[in-house]
Amino acid sequence: MWVTRYGRLSGALVVLEAVGTLLGQGLYGRLSARHSNHILIACWLFFGVVVGTAYRSSLIASLTVPKYPPRPETVQELVKVIERATIEPYGISYKNFFTKSEYAAFSALGRLMRVGVDIKDGLTDALKMKRAHVGGQQYLQLSVAQYFTRIDGTSPIYIGREIIIPSTSAWPIPHDAPFKPQLDSTVMAITEAESATRCQSVHTKNDTQ
Repeated sequence: MWVTRYGRLSGALVVLEAVGTLLGQGLYGRLSARHSNHILIACWLFFGVVVGTAYRSSLIASLTVPKYPPRPETVQELVKVIERATIEPYGISYKNFFTKSEYAAFSALGRLMRVGVDIKDGLTDALKMKRAHVGGQQYLQLSVAQYFTRIDGTSPIYIGREIIIPSTSAWPIPHDAPFKPQLDSTVMAITEAESATRCQSVHTKNDTQ
């Protein structure tokens, strides 16, 4: 309790005046001249300015920052956000393998897979619905570059980080062909030097331009 030229003034009234400043009620000129009251009001005003500025900044950021859909990168993340996964006709063996897998994520993916969908149709459905198209990484990259890449090089479709279907390639040769060891050696050298991957990257880049 303090005595001022306005009469007796309690500590509770000082706090009430401070709260009133935060609510935009202003000061009524009834506070005592004690330094403790001035410090309380100054601290409260500073607190109000900091909190108000932070709140407005957070509110503006939440309203202006675009909200993007989930971006799954692994099988575990993928099966949680999609309603169906499509794959081309060759994928029946992959579907059976995934369905019988003891790994929960692969088993869920197998149950979600629909076999027999062309890659272009599958990627188109992935853009419009909660779906994903499964395929070899290099083939997917090439198809995205050919059909779903804009003039500026960007694409609304992305390829997940985890490889589900391995990309394979082979050359048909006669059984017990005498040049098979030389061919195997050449293919191994190309694979170790990552020449095939670099060549694929060049072709993909050219298709996006």
